[in-house]
Amino acid sequence: MSALDGSLARLGLKTIDLYYVHYPLPLIDVGVFAEGLVEAVKSGKARAVGVANFNADQMRGIADHLARAGVPLAANQVNYSLLRRAAETNGVLEACRELDVALVAYFPLASGRLTEPSDSMGTRALRTCLADIARAHDASLSQVALNWLLARDSHVIPIPGATKPHHARANLDALSWRLSETEFDAIDRASAKSGT
Repeated sequence: MSALDGSLARLGLKTIDLYYVHYPLPLIDVGVFAEGLVEAVKSGKARAVGVANFNADQMRGIADHLARAGVPLAANQVNYSLLRRAAETNGVLEACRELDVALVAYFPLASGRLTEPSDSMGTRALRTCLADIARAHDASLSQVALNWLLARDSHVIPIPGATKPHHARANLDALSWRLSETEFDAIDRASAKSGT
């Protein structure tokens, strides 16, 4: 709780909306994390709690501990993008659906690799597909990639970075339109050949 108290003091707040355990530590029992998260909510210092980088079993374990105290798990923040789709195959996305937990996708634009011209990760076909769809919607490749994540599953919430105000506005514009099913499927196929 001292870390949360310090964060609240630095922010000049009494309560935060979502408090995360950033990474599971193998030497610390999940119950210890859960107790701290429950205390954060019960004390009114956090409205909701989440985890980051937890696998499906770890997520289910902490969700169970929290539920016994009457506190729902709100989110699991993981690396998820068109180039990093492990959450679909390692059980994390399935667990998010099962537990009604948001999958908060960090690096949703693959740290810029989706839009850079190099083909260092074999992304040429995917970038070509994104570019074709971007032209059809008068959008950027980033907006198409974010739109795909939003269409992928209602539990997915991408959190793209923005170093300049126009980046934030462009990211927001990804919400102003939707991919067609055909476009979604084309991106899905191209991504499957490029990602992990």
